[in-house]
Amino acid sequence: MKKSRFLIAICVLVVLLAGSLLLLLRERATSRRLTENNRTLTSQLSHSNHLVASQRLSIGRLRMTIGELEELRRADAERVRSLGLSLRNVQALSLTATSTLLDTLLTPSPARLSDSIHSPLRWSDHWISLTLTPQADGSQRLHLQSCDTLTQVVHRIPHRWWIFRWGTKAIRQEIYSSNPHTKLVFSEYIEIEN
Repeated sequence: MKKSRFLIAICVLVVLLAGSLLLLLRERATSRRLTENNRTLTSQLSHSNHLVASQRLSIGRLRMTIGELEELRRADAERVRSLGLSLRNVQALSLTATSTLLDTLLTPSPARLSDSIHSPLRWSDHWISLTLTPQADGSQRLHLQSCDTLTQVVHRIPHRWWIFRWGTKAIRQEIYSSNPHTKLVFSEYIEIEN
C-alpha cells in the first residue's frame, strides 16, 4: 500500500516536472522569436536611414503567429483575406514599398511638347506626380515621382477531396501592386532545399 502511494506520488511528480519543462521550452522558444523580431526591427530602422545612398535593402524576417498577425498587423491580415486566401495556409507575407524619382533636364529639340508652354505643367494622382517646368534657355525640367507598395503572399494549397483538406498539393506566390499604373511583368519563387 505504501509502495503504491509512493509510486503514484513519483508518477504525479514526473508528470508535473515534464509539463513544467515543456512549458519552459515553449516560453523559451517564444522569447527567442520575439528577441529575433526586435533585432530585425532594429536593423530595419538603421537600414531606413541609409536608403538614399544604396539601392540594396537587406531585411531579416519577422516570425508571428496568426493571432499576432491579426492583432498587430490587422491591415495586412485584411489584405491577405481580400486576395481570397485563408490565413492558416499563408507561409510568408512580404511588403515592399518603392519610390522612383526622376529629375532631369530636357534639352530643346524640334519635337518638344509645345513651344507655347511658359508656365509649369503639373499632373498627379495618389501614386504618380509629374511636373514639367520651362527653363530660361528654352529647355524644360522634368520631375517624375512614382510610389508603389508590393504585397507578396506565399501560401500553400492543400489537397482536397469533397470537404476534406490535408497536406500540401502546391506552394503559390500571390503578388499585388497598390499602384494601378504598375504592370507586374515577372516574378519567380525558388525554394532551396538542403
